Amino acid sequence: MNFLGEPLFQAIFNTSVPRIIVHNDAPHFTVITYNDAQKQISRAVNYNSVISNVWEAFGFNNTKEGNGFLLMDALLQAANKNEVVLTPAFNHTLYALDKDSGKADWWRIEVKPVNGKDGSKAEYLVLTTYHISGQMINHQTLAEKKQQEQRWNNELAALNEELAASYEELIASNEELLRSQNDLHVLNNELEQRINWRTQALAESEVRFRNLVQHAPVAIIVLNGPDMVIELANEKNATTLE
Repeated sequence: MNFLGEPLFQAIFNTSVPRIIVHNDAPHFTVITYNDAQKQISRAVNYNSVISNVWEAFGFNNTKEGNGFLLMDALLQAANKNEVVLTPAFNHTLYALDKDSGKADWWRIEVKPVNGKDGSKAEYLVLTTYHISGQMINHQTLAEKKQQEQRWNNELAALNEELAASYEELIASNEELLRSQNDLHVLNNELEQRINWRTQALAESEVRFRNLVQHAPVAIIVLNGPDMVIELANEKNATTLE
C-alpha cells in the first residue's frame, strides 16, 4: 500500500466524496484508510479510535438482513466478479448528514475492486458513498404526483362513466317522451276523427228529422225555448192554420 502516500492518490482520494479502502478479506473487510469526508458524514463511529473493519466504519451490526446485508452482497459481488457494484438505495438512521436531528438520509455505496500485483484477483475494495436524499425526495415527489394523477384519472373515468350513464338515461327518457308524444298524437287524431264522425252523424240525423217533419201526413210544429219560438213547421201545419 505504498501508493497511499503518493500525491496523485491523495488528490484523487481526499475529495468531498466519502471513501474507504478495505482489504478483500471477507467477511471482515479490514479498513485500510478513509478520507475526511467519510469522517464528517458518520455520527455512529468515533474515527479517532481504531476501526477494525467496514462494519464498524458504517455502523452496520448485522450482515444477514437490512442495510448490512446490502453492503455485504455488494462487497462479495465486487470481489468475486471483479467489477464495480452499486448497492440499492438504503435509508440509514445512524449515518446522517445532520448529526443533531437524528433524521435518516438516503445513500448508495459504490464498491470498486482494485487488483493486486498479479492482476488476477481483487486485493482491495474502494467504497464510495453517495448521498441521494435529494434524488429520493424528487423521486418520491414524482411518484406522489403520478399517484395523484392516477387518482385524478380514476376520478375522471368514474365521472365519465356517470356522465355516460346519465346520457343513456337521457336518451331513454327522450325516447319514452317521443313514444308518449306519438301516442298522444294518435289519440288526438282518433278523437278528432270521432268528433268529425259524430258531427257528421248529427247533421245527417237533423236532415232526416227535418225531412221526416216536412213530409209527415199530419201537421207538426217544433217550438224551442221558454218563448216558444217556432223552429220548424211542415206544410200540413200551414194548411191547417189557413
